[in-house]
Amino acid sequence: MRFLSSIALVKELVRVLGNTPSDGAAEAVGRLAAHLIVMRRLSSSVAGSSFLNVLAYTTLAALSFSLRGGTREILRGILARGLGLR
Repeated sequence: MRFLSSIALVKELVRVLGNTPSDGAAEAVGRLAAHLIVMRRLSSSVAGSSFLNVLAYTTLAALSFSLRGGTREILRGILARGLGLR
């Protein structure tokens, strides 16, 4: 749930705005809160999947993880050749 790493920024924003924020600021904070709530619920619904289902999917998909490896290196090689560095 990476989105929660930005909660410190939202908390600081609320602190800076104080107890009497402008209407626009209050609306912006409310919108941020709504987005965070939606993200939390989406994350929970994804993470709430059956452990056995997730394990089965991960076991099947694990083989493709290594197939993706090396893509960056290949692209760097192509770029290096194009730039005459290799």
